[in-house]
Amino acid sequence: MSSAGVIGVMIHRATVERDTAAGANDWGHPPVPSYEAHLTEQRCYAWEEQSASITDTGKSVILRTVHAVMPIGTEIAEGDRISSITDRAGNRIFAGPLVVTSLARHPTHIEMILERAS
Repeated sequence: MSSAGVIGVMIHRATVERDTAAGANDWGHPPVPSYEAHLTEQRCYAWEEQSASITDTGKSVILRTVHAVMPIGTEIAEGDRISSITDRAGNRIFAGPLVVTSLARHPTHIEMILERAS
């Protein structure tokens, strides 16, 4: 699929945040993260998949993983987070924060695995 074809399926919009905290605290440890908007209305497509099903003592839990793709050249990195993903009309599809835990660059797009931040 061409780059234009991939971008055509990116019907969602994301707000990407980046940690801007720098330096160290009084004890020499990294400072408390301070996330600020890095990209707004970033074109993307996101979906959720079942990644595992766990049953223990009569209770079942289904673990789900959120995936997203963005156009090649988008300035995003592991550790960035997405505060929300909406459709083009602004309706929320995924509430954040979702942390970018894995990132793969393809010839036509960037693919990410997102994890819900606690």
